[in-house]
Amino acid sequence: GMAAYGLRHIPVVDDGKLVGLLTHRDMLRFSDSEFGRARAQQHVDDQRSERTFVASVMTRDVQTVAPQT
Repeated sequence: GMAAYGLRHIPVVDDGKLVGLLTHRDMLRFSDSEFGRARAQQHVDDQRSERTFVASVMTRDVQTVAPQT
């Protein structure tokens, strides 16, 4: 996952515009809510995760500042 690469935040860009941020916390919240079931459900969980779009998990309305700020 993200932690293995030392990542806690990944910007989500659409056509050069920042549209969201995928955070470590977003992934944890998604894992807890969608995949917090028994190991017997692992195959079903894997299939479900493959059908999940980043847009449904990411943090939207990210506030930004100019580089000189």
